[in-house]
Amino acid sequence: MEDIHIKIQKDLSLSKDDIDNIVAGALEGGITYWCTKAKVVNKEYKGGEFTNSVVSRGGSIELYEDDGSFKVLDLEKLKKGIKTYYETNKRPFDIDDMDADDYDVIIQLAVFDEVVYG
Repeated sequence: MEDIHIKIQKDLSLSKDDIDNIVAGALEGGITYWCTKAKVVNKEYKGGEFTNSVVSRGGSIELYEDDGSFKVLDLEKLKKGIKTYYETNKRPFDIDDMDADDYDVIIQLAVFDEVVYG
């Protein structure tokens, strides 16, 4: 499986599985306090089996807020969120040491350009 490169101070390489795990962690607990529903745009799963595997394959998901509005998450936005998260925290990016709170911040930075909730 090909890695996804994110240009930071040094290149950060994440596997598609890493990206899928970030999105899954967000959808399964990290963002559920502000995101009421996640939907694959145009039902295009891009070869992925689940909603969390769409973004790493070039697809998009809509993240719905309580008021019915939504933000679209795609790979470029997610990469931007990861980069901002990394630069803001000033610590090594360790995918194995992340939890739902980290995933929430990454997703918010990706779709809102800032932390809006929490």
